[in-house]
Amino acid sequence: MMKELNILIMAALLGLALSGCKSTPPKEVCETPNTKKLESAFSTSKNTLSNRQCWNTFEMQFDELLNIAEGAPGKENKKKFRDFLRWSEQKGIVSQLQYKKMYTEYFTPLYVSLPRNESSCRAGQNVTQITRNMDNELVNKKRGLLNALGDTQAYSKAVTDRQNIALVLLAAGEACNVMN
Repeated sequence: MMKELNILIMAALLGLALSGCKSTPPKEVCETPNTKKLESAFSTSKNTLSNRQCWNTFEMQFDELLNIAEGAPGKENKKKFRDFLRWSEQKGIVSQLQYKKMYTEYFTPLYVSLPRNESSCRAGQNVTQITRNMDNELVNKKRGLLNALGDTQAYSKAVTDRQNIALVLLAAGEACNVMN
């Protein structure tokens, strides 16, 4: 009788222990791409991110996709990344604003870090912070435009635009200081 009771208690404890394991997904569920083929990598990332518990790996997935694209740059990669970001937005992984910001920040010469509703004088006073933000964004543009897409023309435009914008902001700041 005592032996049967011990077996029942052990079975109950084992059942409780096993049921507690179900709440944590296995690590391989949230895998990142481990291939050099970009198509397969996008497929792996989408498969992983289809699991809501893996949404927190989105930035890591995106970073790994960029790494893989850097190994085989091409302008066709721009559409692949746009489609991936759009898919992520449609699934609710990122917001529409995040989708547009990431796409612009990595794959166009336009700067999302520029202030939108700031006067020229105020922007001129904040030129150091604004150019620092643009420099940080330029690092991402290099990864996207130059390294992943191989688009030297678009990347050169981003570099030139950054220099021109910084000059205009400096001039605006100086002009406002003279007027005050």
